Amino acid sequence: MKDDHLIVEAFDRHWRGAPKVHRIVYKAIPEPFTRVAALRNNEVDLIDTVPPNLASELERAGRIRVQRVPSTWIIYLGLNALRKPLSDVRVRQALNYATTRTLSSRACSTATPGGLTARSPRTCSASIRR
Repeated sequence: MKDDHLIVEAFDRHWRGAPKVHRIVYKAIPEPFTRVAALRNNEVDLIDTVPPNLASELERAGRIRVQRVPSTWIIYLGLNALRKPLSDVRVRQALNYATTRTLSSRACSTATPGGLTARSPRTCSASIRR
C-alpha cells in the first residue's frame, strides 16, 4: 500500500559520526492485537502502547522484552444518565455504593505488577531481545 510507512536513513557524515542504526522504518499499526502479532512474527522489532493483558502475554514469550514507562494514557468509563435505568438517581447511587475505588483501578490494570491507576497511568512497549 502506498504511503503506509516512513523510512528514515542515517546521515553518515554527521559531525558526531555515523549512528549505530542506519535505517528505521516507521509503520502505523492501529490495532493492538495486530501490533503484537507483528512483533511475535518478527515483522517488526519494536511496538508501543501495548495493552496490559497483552504485555503479560509477551513477557511469557521469553524472547521479547517489555518495558513499562510513564504515560498519559487515560482510562475513562462514561455512563449515559439520560436513559433508563441510569436515569433513576437510585440506580446511580446503588452503582456508586457497589463500586470501590480499589476494584475499579484493579479492573483497569489487568496483569501488570503494581497495576495501572488513574493517578499514575503507565503504558508498555515491547521489543524483540537481540
